[in-house]
Amino acid sequence: MKISVLVIKPDNVVDVYIFLNGSLESLSSTNLVELNNQKIVEEISSSKRVYVLLDDQEFYYQNILQFPLLKGGELKKSISYELISYFEEKARFSFDTIGLREDESGVSSLVQVVGIKESSFQKMVDSFRSFSDLIELVLPYPIAYTNFDPSQGVLIVETYEDKTKLILTHSGSVYLYRILPIGSSKTSKDEYLDRLMGEIERSTYYVKQNFDRSFEIRKLFYFVEDKSFQDVFDSFRLFKEPINLENYRGGLVAPYLLLDVDPKKIPLNILPPIVTYREISPYIFLFLLFAFFIQTALFGFSAYRLKRYSTQLRTAIENTRWKLQSELEYVKKNKMWLLTSGITNYQYAPDEFLKILSMSLLRGIRVSYLKTMRSSKGLEFTLEVEFENVPNFKREDLIREFVAKLKATGNIDAVNYGVYKKGNELSYKIYGFMKEGK
Repeated sequence: MKISVLVIKPDNVVDVYIFLNGSLESLSSTNLVELNNQKIVEEISSSKRVYVLLDDQEFYYQNILQFPLLKGGELKKSISYELISYFEEKARFSFDTIGLREDESGVSSLVQVVGIKESSFQKMVDSFRSFSDLIELVLPYPIAYTNFDPSQGVLIVETYEDKTKLILTHSGSVYLYRILPIGSSKTSKDEYLDRLMGEIERSTYYVKQNFDRSFEIRKLFYFVEDKSFQDVFDSFRLFKEPINLENYRGGLVAPYLLLDVDPKKIPLNILPPIVTYREISPYIFLFLLFAFFIQTALFGFSAYRLKRYSTQLRTAIENTRWKLQSELEYVKKNKMWLLTSGITNYQYAPDEFLKILSMSLLRGIRVSYLKTMRSSKGLEFTLEVEFENVPNFKREDLIREFVAKLKATGNIDAVNYGVYKKGNELSYKIYGFMKEGK
């Protein structure tokens, strides 16, 4: 499958990545004005999918905001007012509630918000008009790391020749993104390490002050463009792991990460509402098109009839949009429940076992099948899991962490897992039992 990834950088520079079956076929640079160059357009238009990454921090807004516990519509209005105050104009935005925070003022929601000026969005859409129907994803660069690792306190460092990207995530959500003007070709290893450590310390302090006072870095994932520079990270005394991209052939890391995930499951996707509605129900687009022809045909009739039909049409559209919005808000409201207890097939399981299972689940894992059976050992169980926005090479690590959490409860014995071939996909199953009386 052919996938194009467009990375918008400062000064309207656009890097165009063309991937064919997971391998980089070409990488070129242009700008938003010249993006309609015939050759580039032909390359992109022949793709199955097009993703857009925003990597100019002055071009978009990304932050974690704190709001009182509000309903979906009220929360959306509050975010809209916040962005209007920030941009001084209307904005396109997307948001995701990532947790709750309790302090002296009470319980409030932590909401991750990304947005872009309406004028900037329209300028971008105009530049993409030749292939806009192929675009499935528009999001800030660091959001590509959402659910990359669901652990708490994760530091991700990308080291290039001319710059370093620093990303802090917590429970799978991006808390901070910085671009540092230091790279492997600009400094010595010792100088680079000293400056990097200082920037990490400042970034950690910022997260503690603004989001979570208990935040501590527990894991490090790093990528180094110049492999001779890789030993710089040996001095970090914490769990660390390189980001290995087997098909890497130059450029930034995030475009490669997007190849392994389903764009429809990535949160914080900034897309025009009409695109979203067309994906949910293609009949809406046909209905609007049909309505346009009806309205044109009726134009020659009396003003009274035209006004009556126009009013009926607007009412029908509003009712349809209201129903869709209600369904979207319902799915949003129940998202965390589905992630933690999405059991689609089960026989019988005591409440205590389900509580243990729910508390042990990690973000990015959902249970797709559960079977229990009482025996002389106790309550034997078999469960199968699915992943959401977790790269293939991280899945077995996540399973091991999940199994370890089950064992740590003290209620589950002889728990183990297996990986099996299921067609072209891998199936992950976990076995064990809970003793009676536990």
